[in-house]
Amino acid sequence: MGFSEVWVNWIMTCVRSVRFAVRVNGSTLDTFVPSRGLRQGDPLSPYLFLFVADSLACLLRRETEIGRISPLKIVRRAPGITNLMFADDCLLFFRETKDQAIIVDNSLKLFQKSTGQFLNSSKCSLLFSSACPVGVQNDIKATLGVQSSSFEEKYLGLPTPEGRMKGEHFQPIMNRFTKRLTNWCEKFCSHAAKETHIKAVAQALPGYAMGVFKMTTTFCDQYEKLIRDYWWGDEEGQRKVHWLAWANLTKPKTKGGIGFRDIKLFNQALLRDKRGASFSGQTASVQESSNPKDAFHATVTCSKARALRQEMRKCWSLPPENEFRYTGRDWLQLLLDPLDDITRARVLLVLWRAWHLRNDVIHHKGDATIASSVIFLQSYLGETFNPSTVIHDEKGWTKLNIDGSFCASKETGGAGFVLRDSNGKVLVAACIQLHNCAEAEEVEATAVLLGLLQMENMQVANMIIESDCYVVVKALLSNDQDRSKWCAVLEEAKACTRSFAACRVLHVRREANSVADALARLARTSGNLEEMEAVVQGEMEGDNWSYPRSDGAEEEKNCCEDGRAWDSGSSW
Repeated sequence: MGFSEVWVNWIMTCVRSVRFAVRVNGSTLDTFVPSRGLRQGDPLSPYLFLFVADSLACLLRRETEIGRISPLKIVRRAPGITNLMFADDCLLFFRETKDQAIIVDNSLKLFQKSTGQFLNSSKCSLLFSSACPVGVQNDIKATLGVQSSSFEEKYLGLPTPEGRMKGEHFQPIMNRFTKRLTNWCEKFCSHAAKETHIKAVAQALPGYAMGVFKMTTTFCDQYEKLIRDYWWGDEEGQRKVHWLAWANLTKPKTKGGIGFRDIKLFNQALLRDKRGASFSGQTASVQESSNPKDAFHATVTCSKARALRQEMRKCWSLPPENEFRYTGRDWLQLLLDPLDDITRARVLLVLWRAWHLRNDVIHHKGDATIASSVIFLQSYLGETFNPSTVIHDEKGWTKLNIDGSFCASKETGGAGFVLRDSNGKVLVAACIQLHNCAEAEEVEATAVLLGLLQMENMQVANMIIESDCYVVVKALLSNDQDRSKWCAVLEEAKACTRSFAACRVLHVRREANSVADALARLARTSGNLEEMEAVVQGEMEGDNWSYPRSDGAEEEKNCCEDGRAWDSGSSW
C-alpha cells in the first residue's frame, strides 16, 4: 500500500511485543503472547483496521475507474458512490447485473485472500430496487453467496431506510412513548411533574432519529397529540377540557408559554444543525449552508414572483422569462452579467420584492399585493437614480404641503397640511381625521382635496402644492381621464387647482414633507387638536427649508416617470 518498510517494522514491533495477563480470583497469572494480534479495544487497533479496510476501497475504486463497476449517483451530476464503511460494516453499491456482481465477488475474494479478513455470509444482506427482475435477483444471490434480500429493521438504533420513510418506520418510537405514558398515567402527577416528564423524556425520545430523518407529518401530529392528552389529563374514552391552545404552550416562558417544543420545528432544527455541521470551517454563511434552489424558488419560480415580473414588464424593461432559469449556484451572476446598470438594478429590486412577498405570506397575513409592489418598486428606483433638485421659492408664491396617514387594521386615516409663504413662515396648519378608509392612496387623494378646499378663502394667487405620494401627484399632472377607485376625488382636486392664477404640483420626498406628515399622523392616532401647535413647532425646528424639495416633477408629464408613493401609517 506504499508504506515504508521501516514504518511497517515499527508497527509490527508494537503488535508482536504485546503481552497479556489474566486476573483470576484476585491474583494475576503469568503473561502470555496473543497469537491473533491486538485485542479489541486497543488504541492502535482502529488505525490498523482502517488501513485494511482502505484496501477494499482501493480495489473497488480501481474497478470503477476502468468502468467495470457502475457507482450509485443520487442525481445525474452527483459524484458516484461504490462503498460506505462504518467500523466493520460496509455498504457496496453496483448495478444490478450478474457481470457486475462477478466483479464485486472477485474483489471481495482478493481482499479476503490478501488481508485474512473473511466475510460472514449469514450476516450479509442484499437490497434490490423494485424494478429488478426476480431472475436477475436470484443470479446475483447465487454469485455472491448471499440469500437474505432485506436489511434488518434497525441499524445503530435507527430504522433502516428502504425507499420513502413512512410512518410505520417510526412506530417503535411511538410504542416506547406509549409504554412510558401507561406508567405515568397510573400515578397522580402535578403539572410540574408532567412538565418535567414531557421535556426530559417525551420530547427527548425521538431526538436521535429526528437528527437523521425528516419525520412524517402524521407521526408528528400523533406524537404531539399523545403529549397534549397527557398534559391535560385525557383518559381513554374521556377527553378533558384543553384550556389553552397548544401553540401558546410552545412559546417560551418569557412570552407566556411553558416552553414545550413543537415536534415539526424541532425536527427541522435538528436537520439544519446536521447540515450546517457538515461544512468545514467555523464560519459557514447562510447561503452556503442552505439549498441554493430554495432561494431560487422563493425569488423566481414561485407564483408571487412570476406575477410580479409579469406586472413589472408593463412599465420596466426586464430580461425575457427564459433567462430566469436555474443554472447552478452562480445563476444570479450569470443572469446579471450581460445587463446594463439600470436593468441590473431593476432585476435585483424585483427579486428582492418577490422575497418580501413570499415572507409576507409565510410569516404574516399575506396582505401585500402585486399592485402595491409595482408602485413601491417604481418609487424606490426613482428616488435612487433620479437626482434631486432644490426648488428656491419665488416671491409671491405660496406653498401648500399635504400628506395623508393610513392605518389598515383600523381603517382610519388622517390628513395634514401646512401653508407657508415664500419666506417659510407658517400661515395655516390643520389636520383632519378620516374614517372608513380602504387604501393608502385614497387617504392621500382625500388629503389633497381637503387641503385645497381649505385654501378657497385664502385669496392665494400663485400656489405650489407638494405631496410625497407619487401616485396622486402623477394623477394630478395627467390630462388623461383617471379610472382609479378614487377618480371622483382626484377630478375635484384638479378643478380646485384650476382656481388659482398659477399652480405647480410637485412630488417631494418624505423628509421635505415632515410637518404635514406629523400632522397627518396626529390626526390619525388621536385627533387631539390641542397638540397640533406643539407638533408644528417641533417639526419646524427640525425642518430645513433648504431640503431637496423635489425630484424634478412639475407640469411636464415626462418629469414624473419615477417617484415614491407610500403613507406614514403603513409599512411596505
